[in-house]
Amino acid sequence: MSAIVERRGHVGLVLLDEPSSHHALSRSLVSALLKALDDEQIRTARAVVISSTGPSFCAGANIGDLLEGWMVTPDASDDPVRLFRSLAEDPRPTIAAVDGAAIGGGFELMLSCDLAVASSKAWFALPELAHGVIPNTALMRVQQMIGLRGLYQLMMTGQKLDAQKACDMGLVSSLCEPGRAVDMAVTMADEISSRVAPGALAAAKRLAMRYAKSDWGQVQESLQDLPEAQWREGLTAFLEKRKPDYDAFWSDYRRK
Repeated sequence: MSAIVERRGHVGLVLLDEPSSHHALSRSLVSALLKALDDEQIRTARAVVISSTGPSFCAGANIGDLLEGWMVTPDASDDPVRLFRSLAEDPRPTIAAVDGAAIGGGFELMLSCDLAVASSKAWFALPELAHGVIPNTALMRVQQMIGLRGLYQLMMTGQKLDAQKACDMGLVSSLCEPGRAVDMAVTMADEISSRVAPGALAAAKRLAMRYAKSDWGQVQESLQDLPEAQWREGLTAFLEKRKPDYDAFWSDYRRK
């Protein structure tokens, strides 16, 4: 099983559980996470916490699945955007508990939650452009949180953010010691759900998303804008542990 469901009082906990792959988002893991969110223990909870069994939070998308066409034709049962959107639009509090690396799609999984707790072991990065693809959910979510300049900095440089820097930038809500992220996130979720009116919270989240001009339809379609030859070169190079060769492609993008 690649996702574990637990109930801690009024809080539902979903744990990514494929540690051998550092919980890379494969078709099967995304499908398992979507099913976990529909589990009765989670559906009847007042808040949801997303975390993992370690050693990473989530190492990003499974490259093999992408090369086999997942990026071009995802199914509703294993669509990452559907997973991210379901967390972002959930009327209840959703909190990510990050204790380790959150890279690419793993970073996007964290960004899709309302709040994030990160331990001092956590770090974040958006390396997609170097692999010929785009962080389609992060294009929207990071910009909403820290603005266009911050998005460009993370996306263009692929820089590694430690937990403190991510918190200083406003991408992480709270910091903790290693091994404490889940407990802190569950406590936070319980405190929030015990003090707010559920209808007011649901309305506030729905309106905030509207004010932020969230367009999940565009996020869903954005991967179709990518030139296939380039992302195949980037992803294949990653699997072959070599530097991708994009030199031949640059001539098409010079200013006319």
